Amino acid sequence: MINSFKNFLCYTLPLILYCGMIFYSSAVPSVLPQSESIPHLDKLVHALAYAPVGILFFRFFRFFWFEDRIRLAVVLSILAASVYGATDEIHQYFIPSRVCDMTDWISDSVGGAIGTLIYYRLIPSYNAER
Repeated sequence: MINSFKNFLCYTLPLILYCGMIFYSSAVPSVLPQSESIPHLDKLVHALAYAPVGILFFRFFRFFWFEDRIRLAVVLSILAASVYGATDEIHQYFIPSRVCDMTDWISDSVGGAIGTLIYYRLIPSYNAER
């Protein structure tokens, strides 16, 4: 019982909280003016925001379901981050002063993939299993 609660706190709760934070920030109407002083800065921000989504999905899938199939955990983590990004963009369609943008979703997906792959490469115990 204690281990399952600890596992929830370490692997599930961070994923839920971070995705909840993204959902909440997407639900707030944008009050900042759109600035194009740095072209495509918003795409970089999307990618940076979704890199932790990929990492957290990877940790979740790796620990709970795919301990012995790391490549499957990597692929599912990238797909899950991408799907979450798509649902976030759809959600923004219904929020005043927000837009549903395909290029934002692509940036979310790329960020999730980069986060997953960097985390996978930086963890020595994962690389030793390859």
